Amino acid sequence: MIDPVKITDEEITAYLDGEFEYTLAAEIENAINNNPAFASRVKALSIDKQNFEKDYDGLLEKAPRAPNFANKKTTLNKSFSGEFFGLSGIIIGKIVAVACLVLLLGAGIGSYSTNYSQPKWINYVASYQSLYSKNTLAHINQNELEATQELKRVSAAIGRDIALENLKLPDILNYKRAQILNFRGQDLMQITYLSKSGVPIALCIMRFETTGQKPEAPQFNTLEGMQSGYWQQGGYQFFLIGGTDDALIKILSNEFKNRIL
Repeated sequence: MIDPVKITDEEITAYLDGEFEYTLAAEIENAINNNPAFASRVKALSIDKQNFEKDYDGLLEKAPRAPNFANKKTTLNKSFSGEFFGLSGIIIGKIVAVACLVLLLGAGIGSYSTNYSQPKWINYVASYQSLYSKNTLAHINQNELEATQELKRVSAAIGRDIALENLKLPDILNYKRAQILNFRGQDLMQITYLSKSGVPIALCIMRFETTGQKPEAPQFNTLEGMQSGYWQQGGYQFFLIGGTDDALIKILSNEFKNRIL
């Protein structure tokens, strides 16, 4: 049985979100039932999202629309100016409230711009990755055998055998672990690293449903304030994200694309 102290907040959050499909879920449930301190910790990490969403349901639809002055004279009298700027203040306040709500719900809407066809799952990965810090991964130190066994189990879940040596770049990154997440019933492989400066970086892989998809060169974007690269290859989608060093993400995206064939 796993010591509850060694179960991370990240793993508890994944359990609460229903992402675990293997033995750790049972370990967490056992700890909840037998360890009051751990049960209190799990309760503290729980968020009643359903009630939160219900309270703010329809906020986006009810927000007032800015008036269209495209066909009106540009000269405004003082009275009209006061009404306009008063209305603008209300609109801005609504926009800020809606933006905060979207951020809290992890939808990722409006927080980025993109110039390529972006699958929905990477928005959720970006929101999840934004919660990572150096301390999230610093304590993980697997030996070669442990890392190999874990990777074999995780890669089998997405139907793609990936060698550990193809994921390690010791001169640039410190390999930490591989795990399976889930997006709307489909397994998602996440491989996590710390850069030499302690920045969390994740490489995520998901099976691509459309067959015959041609490989694409990595395309780059900023999501949740982090640099990212996305490409498709061999029937799979790849997404690399972490930190603000766009040059590093470009180098790593192209390196992993060549290594994971």
